[in-house]
Amino acid sequence: MTRPSQTSAQEPHFLIYTAGYNCADYVERCLRSVESQTYKNYTQIIVDDASTDDTWSNIQRFEGTQSIARRNDQNLKWTQTALRHLHPADEDVVAVLDLDDFFACDTALETLRNIYVRNQCWLTYGNYCDCRQLPSTRLARLIRRCLGPLGKPKGLCRQLPAHILAERAFRQMDFTTSHVRTFKGFLWNAIRPEDLLDWTGHYPPMAGDAATMFPMLDMCAPSKIGFVPDVLYAYNTANPLNEHKINFQLQRQLERWFRQKPPYSPLNGH
Repeated sequence: MTRPSQTSAQEPHFLIYTAGYNCADYVERCLRSVESQTYKNYTQIIVDDASTDDTWSNIQRFEGTQSIARRNDQNLKWTQTALRHLHPADEDVVAVLDLDDFFACDTALETLRNIYVRNQCWLTYGNYCDCRQLPSTRLARLIRRCLGPLGKPKGLCRQLPAHILAERAFRQMDFTTSHVRTFKGFLWNAIRPEDLLDWTGHYPPMAGDAATMFPMLDMCAPSKIGFVPDVLYAYNTANPLNEHKINFQLQRQLERWFRQKPPYSPLNGH
């Protein structure tokens, strides 16, 4: 069970979902980036996917009033882990932050809050950068905070073209609705778990982002989908366990598998 959310039209509650495997070296950076957020109406669920290093002990150091730590007894990978642990209230805004990555600025949640309030979004995507584009020392971060950006990092997400939105053809173009992925709880709760199985009848070992984003995009009216041009998320390119480094061919095969599934119908009444 997650903790009760405190959501209003002007102050949405964020449920930050963070999971990872063998991320001991990255846990502190990730979780401190959440603690430093200026917008404080959030709860974080942190899941260790049966790591064999010090990931779990490092996570436990950060468990507190706004965070819940959980641990799988076996390695389930992203999709099955999320189905087990992510149970948002319908009006929660879920923000996915992988345990080896981190928020690129202290105002990430505040920026997202403003977009949800202003545009009445159901789902947003973007934007992220290679973590190597960001300052790596405390001095550099202090300079950035006091004097402003030292050159903005380049965002790697592309905005969905107008014709793709109008035609609801989300599955017909390259997957671009990536970090930082956020969505209303009712979209996640409407996904049928059987639609997340791969061709073997099991939950996929990778490509969980595409598997879950395609149905949620399908369910949204174009006006409910928001693109975030500002870089809010730093992707850890150094992690040797990144999916594309383990098996890029399988990652692409799984993405194509989920792309060709029948689209969901648009949701009404929210």
